[in-house]
Amino acid sequence: MQLTNLDARNKGAMSLRRFPLEPHNHPRHLPFFVHRVYHPRVLGEELDGIPKPKLDASMTIVAGFNFQGGILLCADTKISYAGAINLESTKIFTRTYGNGAKTAFAIVGTVTAAKMAIQECEYVLDQLEPNDLSKHKIKQTIGHIVDSIYRGHIYNHPHFGTGQAPSFELLIAAWCPPDAIALWKTEETRVNELVGYECLGAGTYLGHKLLRQKYSELRHNKISLDDAVFLAARTLSEIKGYDDACGGRSEFLVVWRDGRMSEVVPFDITQAKPTIDRASEDFQRLLSGLSA
Repeated sequence: MQLTNLDARNKGAMSLRRFPLEPHNHPRHLPFFVHRVYHPRVLGEELDGIPKPKLDASMTIVAGFNFQGGILLCADTKISYAGAINLESTKIFTRTYGNGAKTAFAIVGTVTAAKMAIQECEYVLDQLEPNDLSKHKIKQTIGHIVDSIYRGHIYNHPHFGTGQAPSFELLIAAWCPPDAIALWKTEETRVNELVGYECLGAGTYLGHKLLRQKYSELRHNKISLDDAVFLAARTLSEIKGYDDACGGRSEFLVVWRDGRMSEVVPFDITQAKPTIDRASEDFQRLLSGLSA
């Protein structure tokens, strides 16, 4: 079994130079940069029939909830690079614009593609004049940009449709004057408004199983911030204990109906806990941070 080293020659053409693969240099044990530079799968080859992995960072679980006072976004912070390195990084990105609008984007999928979409959205939204601002205009702007990125960078990718191409989804909480608020979800080029809750990422299947009935029960009684945060925290906790693709600390953010937007507040959920104590100091600190 051998790995491939790369030499550039003749105007960038690649030649292959073989060197032995020692047991401690098995691809599963190689650091991320070695995968990117030396691994033969970078050239489209397969190693012992194993499909070429995604080389961009991939993300895991985010969720959004409509509640009586506004919208709650939450996410874990685990990012996997080519299956070789797990890092922690925020998945929630906020912006307050000069025209008065506010957005919070939560992302799953290929990091670079998702961030590209957010940066383009934020740039265009910041150019809108206050008298052009509306919930529909913000949704329309996001839809056009996501459509452009998918058509320009994803649908034409050589591995599109195989599970190896870049892809991303967004959960977006937005507010604009005087009091318009919305929670949207993107799915490829589509943008849809949500009136309940949504989960995206590797833990989606379990998230819906844990949330659907309980959220429906609470919704009839007008869900409070306390209810929404408790439900989100318990769900993230159980998902992390069940699915290895989800992990790291958790982060929460609220966009309020009156236009306030909280900071992104961390909450450490390191393992599955059947119950989360609402009276605990950590939980009360989380609620206080989101209410500020």
